Amino acid sequence: MNGSVQQTQMTQMSNATEHTGSGYYVIPKETVQLIKTLTFCGIIPVLVLVGLVLNTLCCIMFYKLKTITSTVVLLFSLAITDNIILLVAAMNSLSTASSYYQIPFTIQQRIQVIPYFDTYFNAIPARIGNTITLLISLERLFCVLQPMKIKQYSSKKYGIIAVAFVYIFTFTMCLPLLFIYRTKEIYSNKTASFVSIIQPTELGRNEAFSDSFYVTMATLFKLVPVFGVMLSSTITGGVVLTSARRRVKMTTSSQVTSNQKEMQVTRTLLFLTFSFFVCQLPTGILMIIIFIGMTPYKYTSNIFEVAMSVGYIPQVLNSCINFIIYYKTGEVYRKEIKSLFCRKDEPTKINGT
Repeated sequence: MNGSVQQTQMTQMSNATEHTGSGYYVIPKETVQLIKTLTFCGIIPVLVLVGLVLNTLCCIMFYKLKTITSTVVLLFSLAITDNIILLVAAMNSLSTASSYYQIPFTIQQRIQVIPYFDTYFNAIPARIGNTITLLISLERLFCVLQPMKIKQYSSKKYGIIAVAFVYIFTFTMCLPLLFIYRTKEIYSNKTASFVSIIQPTELGRNEAFSDSFYVTMATLFKLVPVFGVMLSSTITGGVVLTSARRRVKMTTSSQVTSNQKEMQVTRTLLFLTFSFFVCQLPTGILMIIIFIGMTPYKYTSNIFEVAMSVGYIPQVLNSCINFIIYYKTGEVYRKEIKSLFCRKDEPTKINGT
C-alpha cells in the first residue's frame, strides 16, 4: 500500500491518537507538512518530468535494435513500467497537494478514487517493476553460469511470456486490494448535506487477514525482489570477476569480441540492479522495522510517516536513471543511444543481449 491510501490511513490514525494523547506527533505537524510539500510538490515532479523523457528514449533505443532477445524485451518492458510508475508518482504529488491546498482535487473527489485507483492501481506498477528487475538479475546470473544453455531461452518469445506472466500475476495477486475499502455517503450535520467517507469493508475490518495480506504483498513484491537482486547480482559479479581471464585465454579472437560485448552488457545490468538495490533498500528496511514492531502502516509515531515519505524519493529516482546507466556503462548501448541523435550511424546489432 502506498500513496493516498497510506496518507489517509495515517491521517485517520493520527487524529485518533491526538485525542488519546499517545504521543504520535513526535515531529510537529507543520514540519511534517513542509517535508511532504517539498517531497511531493517539489522533488517528485522534477524527477517525473526527467524520468519520462529518459525512459521514452530507452523505449526508442530498444525498439530500434535489430536483435531482440529476452534481455531486450525485459529492459524494454522495464522502461515502460518505469514510465507508469512515474505517472503514478505524479498522481501522488497531485493528491498530496490536494490534501493540503484542495487543488487540483477536492476532498470528495479524492475520496471517490481512493478505494480503486489509490488502493489497487497505485500499488501495482512498482511491484511489476520490482519483479521485472529481479528477472533481469536472475537471467544475467543464469547467463554467466550457463552461457551455452541460456541461448535457447534468451529469445524474444520467452521474454514476452515472462513479462506477460509478471503483469498477470501481479494484477491477480493484488485483487483483494479492490475489496478492502469502499466509499459511503453519510449525512453531515455540520454541512447539512451528504458527504462521502472511506470505510473498510467487512474484509478490511478483518485485521488478521488485512495485516497478513499487506505483509505477504510487501514480502513478495518488495523484500524478495530487493534482497533477491542483491544476492543474484553479488553471485553474478563474483563469477564474472573470477572467470573473466580464464575465458579470454580459452577463446578465439572472434569469440573474444562476442564475450567482450556480453561482458559489457553484464556490467551494465549489474550497475542497473545495484542501483535498484540501493534505491529500494531504505523503504525495504523501514517495512521490516514496521512489520516487526507494529501493525502494518499503523505507525506508533509520525517519524515513520516522514521516513516513508522521504524514502519515496529514491524509489522514484530508481525509475529515472536507467538511461544514464546504459549510456555510461555499456559501449554497445552507448552507440545505439548516439544513433538516436545522429542519422549517419547505423543501429548497432547486439548479439546475445
